[in-house]
Amino acid sequence: MYLLIIISIIGSAICNPLNYEYDDIRNVRDENYVLPGESFPSSYDVRLFLNPNVLETFSGDVSITLSPVRNTDQIVLHAMEMQINSISIASVAAPQVNIFSNHTIATDDTHFLRIGTTRAMIAGQNYTLQISFVGRFADNMFGIYLSTYEEPGVGVERLITSQLQPTFARRAFPCYDEPSHKAIFTTTIYAPPEYTVVRTNMPLRTDLSKPEVPGFRKYEFQNTLIMSTYLLAFLVSKFEHISNEQSPIYNVPFKVFSRPGTQNTAAFALDFGQRNMIALENYTEFPYAFPKMDKVAVPDFAAGAMENWGLVVYREVALLVRDGITTTNTRQNIGRIICHENVHMWFGNEVSPVSWTYTWLNEGFANFFENFGTDLVLPEWRMMDQFVLLLQGVFQNDAVLNVNPMTHAVFTPSQIIGTFNAVAYQKCCCLDLVDGMFSGKCAQFFAAIRNGISLLDGRP
Repeated sequence: MYLLIIISIIGSAICNPLNYEYDDIRNVRDENYVLPGESFPSSYDVRLFLNPNVLETFSGDVSITLSPVRNTDQIVLHAMEMQINSISIASVAAPQVNIFSNHTIATDDTHFLRIGTTRAMIAGQNYTLQISFVGRFADNMFGIYLSTYEEPGVGVERLITSQLQPTFARRAFPCYDEPSHKAIFTTTIYAPPEYTVVRTNMPLRTDLSKPEVPGFRKYEFQNTLIMSTYLLAFLVSKFEHISNEQSPIYNVPFKVFSRPGTQNTAAFALDFGQRNMIALENYTEFPYAFPKMDKVAVPDFAAGAMENWGLVVYREVALLVRDGITTTNTRQNIGRIICHENVHMWFGNEVSPVSWTYTWLNEGFANFFENFGTDLVLPEWRMMDQFVLLLQGVFQNDAVLNVNPMTHAVFTPSQIIGTFNAVAYQKCCCLDLVDGMFSGKCAQFFAAIRNGISLLDGRP
């Protein structure tokens, strides 16, 4: 996630120096904020009813296939700011027997949803957990939220989008909301018929199975690859788009969505975005994994952009270029941001930190490659020469007494968001890679990841 300066400042303020050892804090904090690891999900089937004309709430249900790693009569997962309407749980081997007993939902910032069963679930067996819920649109743009824009001749138009990193997938639907708990996601969105652009990470599927609901249009999407919860994204809008359908540079369907009437400002993102993806594939020697790439420019967004796999969301000013108005410096920054998010398709999405203690593994790699990868496409911008200026700033940021180390244990949501600061982005990008260090080894590295090694523990 390419955060704006203000968020980095806030993060730095939240994340004060931590004068403790990792093992000491584990004994104190893990049981309060980290999932107990008694069960793990393998797949989610999520249905969301997203109506921009309803200003406060949305509804949905989720079916989670999970497996306990030890015999237990409790499931612990996350849910935030939502009302639970119903819960059932049954063994896949005996789906007619509901063993749900009770549930409690935390009112503190652990956000734990604890579900009890009438008898112990058996380690290694698969169970289906079904939850129906009502969620609230986020008023701070973290979670699923409403945004608005002014449409000439029409008035105010609404749209729904999302920002789930780092700990806000739990605000969209009940889930195991830690990066190590990866799973396959199947998403169905129900939206009013007048909102014709409904997108998520994957393309629409043809083998439809979900029921129709009066007053809504149904959009069933293909299954994702195995991925973390924070990489999901949703869009319900009246946007328009340009695409590479007629003249593809890149062999993956590539679209840029934005407000009606702004499509001429999306040309740079379409052209540079494709050429940058080609350059990154050539450098890593590993193809992009998803069957589409959408870029979306929204008016209100908490970050500069977010690397949701297959549906990257940007703040408008971080994606759209107006010829004759946008300065060269701003155009270069937009190029860097597009490259930063493209790099995350490999560093962050294919391979992920085992926990947010290692945020720098995501952001340090992406921050280095946003310069190096842009230089691969537009060498006349001399981005790696400009990178030296960033290095000078890092020395200044690292000289203060209260700077946090690259790897330090974080558990609470406020501690986690505090790791998205200058250390994770600017300092770590200066330490991560140099030209040629990884070239020629990336293919084997990512192949190992896709074959089952899905986490990267950056602990020294």
